[in-house]
Amino acid sequence: MEYIKSENYKKGSEDLANAITLELNHGKKVLWFLTGGSSIPSCIETLNILKATNLDLKKITVTLTDERYGEIGHADSSWKKLTDAGFDFEALNAIRVVTGQSFEQTVNDFENNLSNAFRDHEGIISQFGIGSDLHIAGILPGSLATDETNLVSGYISEPFKRITLSFAAIRKIQKAYVFIFGESKKDVTAELKESKASLKEKPANILKEIPEVFVYSDAI
Repeated sequence: MEYIKSENYKKGSEDLANAITLELNHGKKVLWFLTGGSSIPSCIETLNILKATNLDLKKITVTLTDERYGEIGHADSSWKKLTDAGFDFEALNAIRVVTGQSFEQTVNDFENNLSNAFRDHEGIISQFGIGSDLHIAGILPGSLATDETNLVSGYISEPFKRITLSFAAIRKIQKAYVFIFGESKKDVTAELKESKASLKEKPANILKEIPEVFVYSDAI
């Protein structure tokens, strides 16, 4: 893992865009996982950089690391928040997580879509944020998701029904770009560096099993 001192997400967004560009220039199709919350501006910045090139962006497929289940466009949806903030899903191929189906069917459909996407894309790249409890994606410490053996976990953690990549899916990612900024996260980077806790206790430790990880933080 490489830790990079940065005051904001700009450097990480540029590096991520360059990594995607390199994969495309090598003739690869790219699967790009987006994350919500405070990382939304970095997702938009990265896409804007890519849109300024002559690349065929339809060779990129985007989806989410995790989503909160509900009606399409519900207020807590990361997909909606990304869209409302200006992320142009229409510019790329996209795998929507919530599609109006039942919770169980939504989980099954995302599992199948991810299985196909991992098979059909040679470059697998993800953005991540990390919670103050070292949760990653929608995998909360001690949750059912920490025991999931499929690619996708669907479980209830009040007040949400969560749909998230599992550890099995995260292990398929080749490059991860992690953003940890702000006063509330000032101790997270140090804890990530030092923690030897189990994945059940500190899910973000799964990052240590990904081949290339770049952590951008204002607290290094």
